[in-house]
Amino acid sequence: MIATAAACRKYGAPVLPRGAGTSLAGQCCNVAVVLDFTKYMNKILEINPDGGFARVQPGVVLDTLRNKAEEHHLTFGPDPSTHSRCTLGGMIGNNSCGTHSLLAGKTVDNVEELRILLYDGTQMTVGATDGDADLGSIIAQGGRRGAIYAKLRSLRDQYAGLIRTRYPKIPGAFPAITSINCCPRMDFMSRSRWSVPKAPV
Repeated sequence: MIATAAACRKYGAPVLPRGAGTSLAGQCCNVAVVLDFTKYMNKILEINPDGGFARVQPGVVLDTLRNKAEEHHLTFGPDPSTHSRCTLGGMIGNNSCGTHSLLAGKTVDNVEELRILLYDGTQMTVGATDGDADLGSIIAQGGRRGAIYAKLRSLRDQYAGLIRTRYPKIPGAFPAITSINCCPRMDFMSRSRWSVPKAPV
């Protein structure tokens, strides 16, 4: 991945990370170097039943993760209809939901942190912050990570109120809120939270 990103950067080629290609809006199609993670980055690195989390690579298929979790009477809540093929990386990029997301939340609500590689070669771990003091501390550290968090805080501060005013109801707000989904709480998301499967209502 690091070498591929460096080669793309050298030649000015855009990069497009791809899950399983199951999204309905063409997110995995572009004029770019397409990185398909399903062949080589498809491992479950850790399942921690006591801690209620798993560490996975982006090419792990959702049902593979859920089947392994079931051994511990746990599950990953979001379940799009393509659960037998979609990957966790694609779900994160698309913020996938599914029928049980009303109970378990969207993908963004079930991912604690990500280890990411940026186009410029920077590697960092991103995740939720613990309030504005923690956010301020990250920004004060400077560097690329601090600059990114500062920009996200700026977007949150500039537009969150406007979105709430203009789109007070969920259906109207959805397109606008999705674009800055992480901003109100500064949640970024590969530690996945688990939930105990609930009996059908």
